[in-house]
Amino acid sequence: MHGKIVSYQSATGRGVIITVSKTLFEFNKKTWHDKRMIPTVGMYVEFRGESKYVSDAHASKFQVFDERTVITENDFWYTEDDEELETLEEKLRFAHIQKIFSSTNYTTIEEIQSVLSVADATKNYFFAENTAVEATDNLAHDDHMIVLNYIQLRRFITKALDSLLFSDKTIARDKFSEYLGILTRLENSYETMLKYQKINIENVFEDTFLKFQFHYQAFIASIQSHKEKLNLLKRQQQGFKNDVRIFLGRIETNRGDIEKNKEKLKKAQDSLSNIVIEYEKVEENLNRLENIKKDFYQKHFNAFSVVFQSTFNRFFKKIKEGLDHCGSLLDDQIWRLSANSTALKNYHFKNGAEENFCAINFALQYLSRLNKNMLHANDQELYTYCEKIQKATRKYMLIVSSNIELTTEIKVHALVRSKYLVVKHAPKMINLQSLLRDFSFGSIHVDQDVEWASTEDIIKEIESFSNNANAIIHQVSVQDALKGIRKG
Repeated sequence: MHGKIVSYQSATGRGVIITVSKTLFEFNKKTWHDKRMIPTVGMYVEFRGESKYVSDAHASKFQVFDERTVITENDFWYTEDDEELETLEEKLRFAHIQKIFSSTNYTTIEEIQSVLSVADATKNYFFAENTAVEATDNLAHDDHMIVLNYIQLRRFITKALDSLLFSDKTIARDKFSEYLGILTRLENSYETMLKYQKINIENVFEDTFLKFQFHYQAFIASIQSHKEKLNLLKRQQQGFKNDVRIFLGRIETNRGDIEKNKEKLKKAQDSLSNIVIEYEKVEENLNRLENIKKDFYQKHFNAFSVVFQSTFNRFFKKIKEGLDHCGSLLDDQIWRLSANSTALKNYHFKNGAEENFCAINFALQYLSRLNKNMLHANDQELYTYCEKIQKATRKYMLIVSSNIELTTEIKVHALVRSKYLVVKHAPKMINLQSLLRDFSFGSIHVDQDVEWASTEDIIKEIESFSNNANAIIHQVSVQDALKGIRKG
């Protein structure tokens, strides 16, 4: 059936479609089967449904109805599906071209009228990409957010999400549905646009621009008519030439009535002369029409190529930016939920985990298992990218304590505030010395109740390492941890 979306909630993936009979059908993200198009209010759709529930829905191929289209919105409503509407469109298009052909004088015409601009044709072609990009307009914007390269990190974003859902059963995948839905559409558009890089631009030009230039199509019909006329005249010319030879032969050999043969010869010669004149006129007009057609094609093809490439570049950039933006928001959402997860606090962070759940950290874990001297091209590119992100964002914090509860509380509070923070733990002096030697810490939290050394001795030990001379030292207790560690 044909219908139009009258309401849609991106957060829940639920919407309502209305039909020509004003019947309302409900659909959800499971019954929306169009990977390239995001449902939006006002979108025309093709769907199957019963009992007011949709079983399958996707965007219709027909979204624009105006003075430039042969079909109307009324035609959309009163056809059952896109296949029926396409058949009607083709029939109406042919009739419209025939009408133009019949009412145009092709012996005096000097130019071909254009009914669809190059810009509109290109816009129609990239309709799905434009819809996907528009879905990113309402995404949150945070100037302080580190924007990730989604294509580089998508498998690790997926890994972080799957690990979170596996570790904390109280978090449902639906919580991420808005971002996942947008990413799916953007990824499909991205993959499609990669294919566009190898597309035959002439085929696109003919299918999206010339096909809807009705005056041009009528012009093509006229050229074909001229060619058929020339073929007919050529056959007639050959026939009259044969007649001339026959009558000349009869006259030269005195066969038959000489006067009648001369009369027939004269008539055949006159007809041949008229045919030659007419042939030359038709041929001259055909050449003129071919030149007009060639000029129209070349002028608009050149413009289309420029606009198409410009539009392609613009959408490709926007889709890539949309993927990076939405992927980064998803990764941030995974981080915040994981850092605030009670399940992860009691298991993951309490058992020594030092980092947040986020794509970069999962990518670094993957890279840590590889031989850095034998990385293939993709992993080398990933390694270089992660190293760059690390240098720009990664910071280290140290907790000096033998108390697991205290360490966990400080760690969780810190990781909630800083996505790329790494929290190291020194339960003994030997661990402390090793960590101070290997890392430069931005802040160090020292348990006032540590048993193996006094707070003063620990601070002196910290200050003896030049690479940690600027570290901010906090003296904390279990009570501090329970109240929430102060920022610093």
